[in-house]
Amino acid sequence: MEPAEGTIFNPYLRDPDIRQREEFLLLALFVAGKSAKVQQRKLHWFLDRISFYKIPSNKEFFTPFDILHYMQDETIEGFLRFCGVGQYARLTRAISWLVRNEELDLETCTRDDLVACPGLGMKTASFFLMNTRPVMDVACLDTHILKWLRDECNYKDVPMTTPTSKKQYLKWEEVFLSEAEKRRSSPRELDFEIWKKYEQKQQDTYYDSRYVSTNAEPPVIE
Repeated sequence: MEPAEGTIFNPYLRDPDIRQREEFLLLALFVAGKSAKVQQRKLHWFLDRISFYKIPSNKEFFTPFDILHYMQDETIEGFLRFCGVGQYARLTRAISWLVRNEELDLETCTRDDLVACPGLGMKTASFFLMNTRPVMDVACLDTHILKWLRDECNYKDVPMTTPTSKKQYLKWEEVFLSEAEKRRSSPRELDFEIWKKYEQKQQDTYYDSRYVSTNAEPPVIE
C-alpha cells in the first residue's frame, strides 16, 4: 500500500470535505495489495460511471456514498467488475456496509469504528486515518515499514507481512511510532520517507496498462 502522495486526495489538506473523505476511503479499500497508481485510475473510472446512476432524491449535491447507498449489492459488484478493480466479493461487502452505516462519521470515526466493516482491516483503516487527519498516531504497517524495522532498526523478529491479529499489529505499531518519535517525525512523514527509499528497489508486479476490464458488461444505469 503506497503512501498517498499524488492521489486524488491531498493528504495534507487540513479540512477535507465529505466527498474527499469518501473518495479516499474507497481508494484505501481499492489499493489494498495493489498498485496505488493503477487503482487510482480505476477509482476515477468507477466514480465517473456511478455518477450516471439515477437515485430517488431531490438533493442537488450527491457524494459517492449517497449514490452507492441506493444500489443493490449486485449492482455495486457490477460496477466494480466493469472497471476491473478486482477483489470483488471483499469490496462489495465493505462498500455495502459503509454506505448503509448511517452512524459512521468519517470526520470523527475511530480505527475501531472502521475495522468493524467486513473486509477493512487495521492497515487500511490506519492508511485512511493517517491521510485524512492533521495528526494521527497510527501506523500503516505495510511491507516497506516492516522491512525498514528489520533492516534499519534491527528488530529481527518483525513479521514479513502485515500482522493479522490486532494484538500483534498494535505491538509493532507502537515500535514504529517510537522510532518516529526518536526522529522527531510524524508517522505519515516517516512512512513516506521510508517508502521513497525502497521505491527504486521494488518492482511493481501489479501494473497492467489495460486497467479497464474488457470482459464485463456495464451495469444498467437506472
